[in-house]
Amino acid sequence: MSIDARRIPLSISKLRMLVIGSINRDVFLRLNRFPANDGSAEVEAVAEDLGGHGANCAVRAAHLGAQVSLMGAVGDDKSGSMLIEDLRRARVDISRVHVDNSLPTGTVFIPQAPDRQFMLMHRGANDSQTASQDLPSKLIVGEFDVVVLMDPSHGLLNALLRPLMDRDRTTLVWAPGGLWASRPEFARSQNIADTIILNRPEYDSALESSECFPEQQCFPDVIVTAGSIGAYLHKRGARSLHVPAFAVDAVDATGAGDAFVAAYSAVAGLDFLTALERLQVASMAGGLATQARGARGGLCSVETILVHLERALSKIKDTDSN
Repeated sequence: MSIDARRIPLSISKLRMLVIGSINRDVFLRLNRFPANDGSAEVEAVAEDLGGHGANCAVRAAHLGAQVSLMGAVGDDKSGSMLIEDLRRARVDISRVHVDNSLPTGTVFIPQAPDRQFMLMHRGANDSQTASQDLPSKLIVGEFDVVVLMDPSHGLLNALLRPLMDRDRTTLVWAPGGLWASRPEFARSQNIADTIILNRPEYDSALESSECFPEQQCFPDVIVTAGSIGAYLHKRGARSLHVPAFAVDAVDATGAGDAFVAAYSAVAGLDFLTALERLQVASMAGGLATQARGARGGLCSVETILVHLERALSKIKDTDSN
């Protein structure tokens, strides 16, 4: 890399980050094939893990060394207690996590077959949050360098739109996920962000369902992750950037997007990095996350990510020179 990689861990260690998003338990259903309509298929294995876009991002950002707070909700049940304890162990500040005694902790069912997988989301307590339970506007603007908005409840997002728009120097990354990206409300909230991060299906869905960001004319920067194809950055007023996917021994793509968002958010405000370098760091983090199963598998330190990135870029440089 062209930069002094020693500066990145030090800068991230000073970073104050707030993640707003879901906290779930994940239930994986592994099949050898998906059935046809009205058909049946055998579930070969069932596994449970800790998840939620917000919680995954918060844990990964904390593992990178950032000072992370999470704003989300769980039910007053066994799953909620396990998730909160895991967040504590990961050194995530949970003082803004709401425990709801009327709704269960959210659950995501993830059917997986060799050719594809998808998520079936039961939001549960994730949709119980209101602004009055948690975060006054001055706290967002005054206490955090980066706010990562993932999949909040509708009520909470509506309450936070004005304070988020009125923020001063806080960087806002909006990674809405599939449920939010397909809703017309996303078009009305997109301009609050400095950067929007979507995978390819989410990007296509956003374009189809609303008047979202005409190509390269949108107010925020837009990053589109595309799996084995890599990632694209559509930056207003500049030529789009593309980072090819780095070669890794992928096992499970679950949570790779959350790892990408965490790493990008951790370096988004580092002005000694170029836009391309920030995209490369996030792409490597997302790739390394696929080397283990589960949304929290493959946790990597920022030092590990940078070592792998330097090796990968060196190989690319040697290949190009030959």
